[in-house]
Order: sequence, then C-alpha cells, then structure tokens
Amino acid sequence: MVRDNHTFTTVDQALKYARKDFDWRRHENFEVKWLGPNHYVVDWQMKSEKTIPTGAGFRSVVDVDGVDAYLKVAQEQADTATPETSPTEEKMSL
Repeated sequence: MVRDNHTFTTVDQALKYARKDFDWRRHENFEVKWLGPNHYVVDWQMKSEKTIPTGAGFRSVVDVDGVDAYLKVAQEQADTATPETSPTEEKMSL
C-alpha cells in the first residue's frame, strides 16, 4: 500500500478524491483510513510488477486485465522468431 499525500477532514472527501484519482492502469484498489478526529487518508494498493527475462536483458511487465505477462512475452517472441533464433530438436539435444 502506498499512502497518498493528501489528508481529509471527512470520509466523504477522502472517498470522492480516491474515486476521482483512481487509475486502473496503476492501482489495484484503495482504502480510506481514519487516523483520528477529522483526519482521513487514502492508501493505494498498486498493481504488482513482474520481471521477465528476455534475451539480452530483463523487462518489467505489469499484469493488466488478468493477462498472464509470461504468456504475452512468449507470444511476442514466437511472432518474431526466425529459424536461426528458434530452438530445434537438433540444437536442443546433447
């Protein structure tokens, strides 16, 4: 959870702000927390990032809309594979 910098005097103000600023590309969910009299804050639950190895380096991929990030990268690599870069039974056997 990531705490927002804004503070609010009512729960309604905090909810209105959180609903307005919610970004489905970055946020999974949010919570409004009561810290004391007339003191509310918003905590953001961020979407998780996955690091996926690709060829020469690593690439970070965010899992969006339930799409498996590993499957997506595998499909991208399969689309760009050539006979020289694709493993074959001959190359794979020892």
